[in-house]
Amino acid sequence: GFTHLDTAQEYRNEETVGSAIAASGKPWSELFVTTKLGELQGEATPKGTLEVSLSKLGLTHVDLYLVHHPHVHIGRLKEVWKGMEEAKNAGLTKSIGIE
Repeated sequence: GFTHLDTAQEYRNEETVGSAIAASGKPWSELFVTTKLGELQGEATPKGTLEVSLSKLGLTHVDLYLVHHPHVHIGRLKEVWKGMEEAKNAGLTKSIGIE
């Protein structure tokens, strides 16, 4: 079966995947869950946005958190990356990257 679960705000699949994880009976340790940061609106931050995603997924952290479509963050990519690091340092994700 599949063990890498690819989610994103843009895909609008976090709640569905979260429900599937809960219903699967598969130990979370056997899964690799990825979610992605979409375009930030207003005062939103990568860390705060990940917290919303985690709530939808029903998880305390993900294995990988990616900046989805980095071109939408032109002019503030350094700020966005700093926020990604904050999410990692808070234990909300094991790894970060740019897709």
